Amino acid sequence: MTEDRKKRIYEALESYTQKMTASPAIAKQALENEGIYQADGELTPQYQEPVNAD
Repeated sequence: MTEDRKKRIYEALESYTQKMTASPAIAKQALENEGIYQADGELTPQYQEPVNAD
């Protein structure tokens, strides 16, 4: 990967981060859209701690 491409990727990620953290509501919506949180505020199953079957 060229240095120019790395720089463009970094800049794109920085821009996305700035937009998605502009407010708590936008951040919450981004986390829901990315499948990390559900609309009710709970983590999606793939991000939850495993339950011990002891």
